[in-house]
Amino acid sequence: MTSKLLTSIAALTALAVLLTPPVWASDGKAVSYRSDDETVSAMLYAPPGSGPFPALIAIHAIGGLDDWVKEQASKLAGEGYLTLAVDLYRGKVASGSAASMAEAREIARSVPAGRRERDLQAAFDFLLTRPDVLKDRIGAIGWCIGGSLSIRLASLEPGLKVVVAHYPTGVPQDFETLTKIKAPVLLVLGGKDTIFPLENGRRFEQEMKSLGKRVVTIVYPDTGHAFEMPWSSQGYRPEDSADAWKQTIAFLHETSIVGAELGSKDSDRDCNAAAPTLKQDDANHAQDEAAIRKMVSDVQDAWNRRDPQGGAAAAHLTKDYDHINVGGHWTSGKVQVEKVMSDYFQTHNPPPSVHTPVERIRFITPEVAICVVRNQYSNDKRTWEAMSTLVLHKMNGEWWNEAFQNTLVQSRDEARAQAARASSRMAQTGPEVITPANSKADFSADVAVIRKRVADAVDAWNRRDAKFVTARAAENHDHINVIGEWRQGKAETDNAMTAALATTRNKQSASIAKIRFITADVAIVITRYQYTNDKEDLKSIATSVLHKMDGEWWNEAFQNTYVRQPESSPLPTPREHRE
Repeated sequence: MTSKLLTSIAALTALAVLLTPPVWASDGKAVSYRSDDETVSAMLYAPPGSGPFPALIAIHAIGGLDDWVKEQASKLAGEGYLTLAVDLYRGKVASGSAASMAEAREIARSVPAGRRERDLQAAFDFLLTRPDVLKDRIGAIGWCIGGSLSIRLASLEPGLKVVVAHYPTGVPQDFETLTKIKAPVLLVLGGKDTIFPLENGRRFEQEMKSLGKRVVTIVYPDTGHAFEMPWSSQGYRPEDSADAWKQTIAFLHETSIVGAELGSKDSDRDCNAAAPTLKQDDANHAQDEAAIRKMVSDVQDAWNRRDPQGGAAAAHLTKDYDHINVGGHWTSGKVQVEKVMSDYFQTHNPPPSVHTPVERIRFITPEVAICVVRNQYSNDKRTWEAMSTLVLHKMNGEWWNEAFQNTLVQSRDEARAQAARASSRMAQTGPEVITPANSKADFSADVAVIRKRVADAVDAWNRRDAKFVTARAAENHDHINVIGEWRQGKAETDNAMTAALATTRNKQSASIAKIRFITADVAIVITRYQYTNDKEDLKSIATSVLHKMDGEWWNEAFQNTYVRQPESSPLPTPREHRE
């Protein structure tokens, strides 16, 4: 068959598709939302029923919010996703043909710098306000320039759960931006794309994986840019388009609903997923995860009701519960925590409201789970975000909260400016040690090992030996640093520590305040740190969760928070209280 005949067939196929009415799986509804002082229009497509549903922000290609993008959004709703198709061009749409590319480029160039990103962050906030949306299951999907913007949104909005980028026009390359992307990313690429060459996608994939991120790349070797669009100047490919849709839905289902790995074994479909947080065949874990999610939701509701006792939520704090707030102030014991919260609600009226989507639940033993939560605070003037780690313990069939630490998400300069300065060298004192009730075991050897682990890590920091600092991190280690950056897995933590020690001027000292064994094999360790350079001494406090496996102690989670003066925090913070 001649190339001229093939070209003619492709053209006739594209023409037939253009003349075929769109297949609408869901009727759209025109909506609008605020983006700073402007109004953004969008089309909202909802699945049948009342929800709540996982949600997607659908980001159009360079030509604007045309019928083809609306059709994709409608089909996504048919797959169970409430889909918001945003209009980033304020109603302007190119004519929808290969000849309209110049028109599309002119429209794209007319958009003020930064407005698209601002509109997309506002779209995310808009979805958070809707009762029919699962607020911890919001993702983004885009085509062409929309694919690039979906990745960009992930770097700006850490609460985004999943990203799908079909033949983007560009991807971030700088380390700082890449480290901010938390969501798994699906890249759908054309092997003959002249706008975004395949090697650019492979380079992005490799750089992301080197940081411990999850990227799945699907390549259609004989296709060009925008191969799903009937008017593509590089050729419409209906069979590849159908497969790309199937792969997109599979990835969305498995990442934003059940959190499993993409199961393809094709060499062109690669996956670098971290260990799943929930085994799909473990019914007990499914029940436990539901109970933990309800506990987090109850705490959110109690806060927003201004209830210091927190009803059933606070009833499930253990007697020796440890609580470290965004100001780095440590409160020990259930009674003291309730007193501090009561004082807080009386003196700060009204406090900001909070939304607490759960990011990850990881069972390190059948009875102990680590839960990472993203806290979103807001009042009538502004919003703040913080990351927190909860240590949960199942006793007598019920889950109890053993420890909580919260760290504001900020720039490093802002966090450092607000941190309290130490007035003297850190005092070295022996830790308080608490062992499980009714246990007759001798924990002195474990205490000695844990103290040595902390001392060795400090020594490695001061030698700038990043690999030794993280040598005892568990494979699925969770690490949240003083500016609220969350690293998932040992590999990502190793890379972040290497980057940090390559630039820091700080010397570190540490003093363990408390070692509390909640079981014979799991310990919560509270450590005070001091960072010293030629200009200043900064204080922080950290919670570590240590797990004894095969006779050795491993670090399952670590969170660090600068100690602040109460007036320096955007969220009011009570001072430290201990029983």
